[in-house]
This record gives sequence, structure tokens and C-alpha cells, in this order.
Amino acid sequence: RLYRALNGAARAVGLRPLLRIANRRGELVVRGADRTDISFKGELRVDAGDQREADDRFAAVDLPMRQSGDTVEIGPPDFAEQDTIRIFGFSIPAAWRDPRLDMVVEVPLHCRIDADLRRGTTRIEGIRAAVQVHCRTGKLRIADIEGELDVEGRTGAVEVRSVTGPIRVRTRTGKLEVADIDGDAELSTRTGAISTRGVTGSLHGRTRTGAIRATDCSGRFDLHTTTGVVEYRGEITADGSIDVKTGRITLGVRRGASFYLDAASHRGDVSSELDVADTEPPQEDAPTVQLRTRTGAIRIVPA
Repeated sequence: RLYRALNGAARAVGLRPLLRIANRRGELVVRGADRTDISFKGELRVDAGDQREADDRFAAVDLPMRQSGDTVEIGPPDFAEQDTIRIFGFSIPAAWRDPRLDMVVEVPLHCRIDADLRRGTTRIEGIRAAVQVHCRTGKLRIADIEGELDVEGRTGAVEVRSVTGPIRVRTRTGKLEVADIDGDAELSTRTGAISTRGVTGSLHGRTRTGAIRATDCSGRFDLHTTTGVVEYRGEITADGSIDVKTGRITLGVRRGASFYLDAASHRGDVSSELDVADTEPPQEDAPTVQLRTRTGAIRIVPA
């Protein structure tokens, strides 16, 4: 495997720039910094038997970079996908032999981001504007954002931390980890687990197959899975609901918490480890938590 550096000239931009960046395979890193331009660095890697073959493969890769006003567009890299392998008589693209491009971009703090990665790892941090991310296959890590965040992935883990603003994260297969969100959170995956902590706004979590674990949410929570366990632990400051078709529900609350509980299981028992004999009835406007499972137990435990 041979390497070649790709460095683009810094692009001066205004107060509210937009970066559209796309990569096909490799790492995509975008960092906010105290600067007035957009700076790009890259490292291109190719597999080759000798230097001549490597030079040919390097020359066959084109990375477009364009600017129109305060909008800068980088990528995706253009190259021919020629390598294939044959399995049972069928030709299948050998994607792992495609050129790999690792991209690192520094942008002004208030630069809006629209990032698209086909396969690899995405990291975005330190942005004070809206961020939109698409990833087909790979890991995503997003942190220290002040602005609306919209993430869509197909396969891979997603980690989101320290966001001020509403977030929306959707993936088909993979684990979602979300923490310290000052705003609403809408999270969904078809197959995979969802873990959340410290959401100050409303929390909506949904899976088809997988566990959901939520801790210390200040707003309303609405959690649903078709098959899997669901846990919520923390203060009850707003209405909440948990719905499971097949699986266990655990609600962990502090002793003396004041709220209304509506819990039912069609095929399973409902039990509580909290002693409510000497507890004052909740006020009329106290929050209500509704728990429903068709097949599975419901447990109320100390947080």
C-alpha cells in the first residue's frame, strides 16, 4: 500500500459558510476552529504491485474542489471501480481494493456542514451551526455541536455527545449512543441498541429489534421496541411512555418520586420494589408514566 498527500489551498469564506463534502472510502474529519477560511488536507492510499502501477492508480483519482460564494464543495473522489472477484461464477466488486482517501478539513466555527461518506469513519466536532451527515457503512462520532443535527446511516455505530440543539439520528443497523443533549432527541434504528443520557428536551426512541436504555431525561420520553428490553432510570419530570411487544420493561426512579403510573402486561407480571405505603398522593398535575408490554415483565425499581 502506497500513500500520497493531497493538500488543497485554503478557501476564504464569509460569516455563514456552507461546506458540502463527500468521500467514497476512508476517514472524513471536520473540525471547527477560530478561522475565516476552509482548509483541506488529505492522504490518498492505493494498493499496487510496484511504483509504476501506483502512479497510474494515483493519476486515475480525481478530487473535485469547487467554491461558489460562501459555499465550498469537496469531493467525492472520482475513480474507476475496476477490481472484481468471482464467486460461484459471478463477478463482485472488490471494494476493499478501491483507493482510500483520508480527509481532514478545518472550517470556521459557524460553518454549516453537509457531509456524505459511503464507507469508513466520520468525525465532526466543534461546529456552531447546523450539521447534516449521511453514511452508508461505517462509524460516526459527532461532538461539541451548537445547532440542529441530522444524521442518517445504514450500517454502523453512531456516537453523539454534547449537542446544544435538536438532534435526529436514524440508522438501519447499528448501535446509537447519545449523551448530553440540550434539546429534543429523535432516535431510531431497525436493528441495534439505543443508549441515551442527559437529554433535556423530549426523547423519542424506536427500534424494531434491540434494547433501549435511557437515563436522566428532563422532558417527555417515548420509547418503543418490537423485540428487546427497555429501561428508563432517573427523574420523572414530564409524561412518559414505554411500549414493548416482546421484552422486559424496567423503570428506575428515586424513592419518594411523585408521579402517576399506568402499567400493564398481557403476558407477564408487574412488580415494584418501592414502598409507597407512606408516600403522599401525587398532585393533580403530576406527570404520568404509561408502561405497556404484550409479552414480558414490568419492574419498578429504585434508581
